[in-house]
Amino acid sequence: TENQIVSVDNQTFNAIKEERINSENNNMQAYFLSEYRYLPVIIKMTKGSKKYRYEIKDFKASEVEKLQVSF
Repeated sequence: TENQIVSVDNQTFNAIKEERINSENNNMQAYFLSEYRYLPVIIKMTKGSKKYRYEIKDFKASEVEKLQVSF
């Protein structure tokens, strides 16, 4: 776990970075915003030679207490 500065939708946030590598050497990095109930805003994955990046778009948090994250 590390704190990182991330930029999402032209906004800058202090995020918590989690990283995992599995037995096939695939890598996953997720960046969570603690002030928004640990909302994952960026997920980066490497599977073999392929790289994937998932990012929240049009981020607006007007009712933070109603946010829920499910995996």
